[in-house]
Amino acid sequence: MKCLESVEMMELLYGESDAATLQKWRTHLVECPDCRNAYWQLKDTRDWVRKNGSTDQPVVVLMAPSPQKRNSGLKAAAAAVIAICIGIAGLYVTRFQKQTETLLARQQQVEQKLQNTTLQVQDTNRNQYMMLLALKDYLDKNYQTRKVSYEQFR
Repeated sequence: MKCLESVEMMELLYGESDAATLQKWRTHLVECPDCRNAYWQLKDTRDWVRKNGSTDQPVVVLMAPSPQKRNSGLKAAAAAVIAICIGIAGLYVTRFQKQTETLLARQQQVEQKLQNTTLQVQDTNRNQYMMLLALKDYLDKNYQTRKVSYEQFR
């Protein structure tokens, strides 16, 4: 059974409903601690007013909203806050994913340039080595001829 509304609670307090309905509400009070607490607060207030005040004047009794209504409002507010947080987190995740993709693309470009530069250095080293070998062969072939001409010139 759902919790008692304030009108139902007042009818139970003053016995202003049929016997079956009053019994159903009393059974609910036994099972529901929130309604039971509200009922006893109302009963204590009514008894205090009867004892200390005149009943000729109307008495206004304000009841706090039932805990279930309060809790449902808090739950709705908490759900809204969580939904907003999840939305913001989703935006940040998307942003970071795009930044990560951009960084990975840049890393691939740098690695490709590094590989091209390494190949160019290797080609340059190979060409220099080949030139040194050619120069050595030239010098080896012409060594004797130059040695003789040097000794004659001396």
